Amino acid sequence: MVNNQDYNSLTAVYFYLGKLYWLKGNRAESLVYLNKVDSMINKVQFTTPEIRSSYKYLITDATENGSLGKRLYYSDQFLLTNSTLNVDFAMLSSKIHEEYDTERLLEEKQLWENKLHNDFYFLIATPVVIFLLFFLVIRLRNRENKFPGKFIKLLKKFRKYYYFLIANKKTSEKKKTHSPEIIEDIKEKLKKFEEDKRFLDKNLTLPMVAKMFGRTHSQLSYVLNEHLNVSFTQYLKVLRIGYITNLLVENKMYLQYKVENLAQECGMSSRQLFSTHFFEINGIRPIEFIKNRMKEIGEN
Repeated sequence: MVNNQDYNSLTAVYFYLGKLYWLKGNRAESLVYLNKVDSMINKVQFTTPEIRSSYKYLITDATENGSLGKRLYYSDQFLLTNSTLNVDFAMLSSKIHEEYDTERLLEEKQLWENKLHNDFYFLIATPVVIFLLFFLVIRLRNRENKFPGKFIKLLKKFRKYYYFLIANKKTSEKKKTHSPEIIEDIKEKLKKFEEDKRFLDKNLTLPMVAKMFGRTHSQLSYVLNEHLNVSFTQYLKVLRIGYITNLLVENKMYLQYKVENLAQECGMSSRQLFSTHFFEINGIRPIEFIKNRMKEIGEN
């Protein structure tokens, strides 16, 4: 029987696959995984501040396509996760306001509900519900399947995309504060930064990396925010945790490392910070991840 810890891990993998497909401009594939996240949240009531942001992408897509039924559904889901996060991530609750103003979203939701009652787009809600029910039935039918091998397969797929490797994403129409030449130069330098694994350097800061690139910190921040849809801190976090997760999957030698050594290996000086970031991205603590991996490969 699949336990909740396994489902939590799978939810995290689905989220990062969905997010990274979105950043690469593959909207259709992204939505497949983001909708899987929604189904998993419904199933096991698990979420983190980052996984919760799945609904930001789903709401954006529904809005752009005029799908009021989906827009309302995802807004409801977004608001429902507040209570879970307020309990499990109380210290991070202030971040919720940065992504969405919940009070504003409630007001918009009321407007959408009113419009939905008088609009033929109400019909759109039906296939959405059918799709979700169908997906949950399939998940329920397959829950007896052996999970670890499936998880590792997903991680290997995740490995191919965890580097951002500069997607050809359209520049935001709202902001064009830097020249195309500067933006492309920074993209190329970010790609080189990733290929050379400079993200493993310790104590990196935004100004420090900007100086490496011969650019200002505001220029680098702009490209990360507007073209990769991440902050500098998130960017480093995903690269570092993705890197160490791959090592744990591919090389059993690293399964013998202590958590503090794994933290050092991926450029983090704090054991606690490493454990927190690992959990945010993989949905499982590093110690539990190692135990599960060793069990799968038959190591004691």
